[in-house]
Amino acid sequence: MVVGSGTRIRTLYGRSRMCETVRVSKTRYLEHLRSVPMFANCTKKQLDHVARIVTELKINKGTNLMVEGEMVHEFVIIETGTATVRRSGRKVATVGPGDVVGELALILRRPRTATVTADTDVNVLVVDERSFNSL
Repeated sequence: MVVGSGTRIRTLYGRSRMCETVRVSKTRYLEHLRSVPMFANCTKKQLDHVARIVTELKINKGTNLMVEGEMVHEFVIIETGTATVRRSGRKVATVGPGDVVGELALILRRPRTATVTADTDVNVLVVDERSFNSL
């Protein structure tokens, strides 16, 4: 599904967020996935599986990708852009292309330990909990 910029869709945490989906050809998409460090050594079969379980989204500047203390339903892989990670309101890191955010909370089944806010428009790959558990 492709929606216009600024359209609200249900996504991260099941809440409405300002974002849009991104659509590309399957071949280009698999090449793109292979360029993500986490998937660089995957076989074509494995990449096909990853392609079926990830959702690629464009998140608008200023949007929280995740909020400290909230329960976990997915993790994200930053494709383009940058985001700031804050714990208790204090900046602890900046993340960018290739960085994975939120995976530890998902694995440990604990609330988020930080808030991550898009500094720029950010393209992310989202892996939800059910899909993650299928890997």
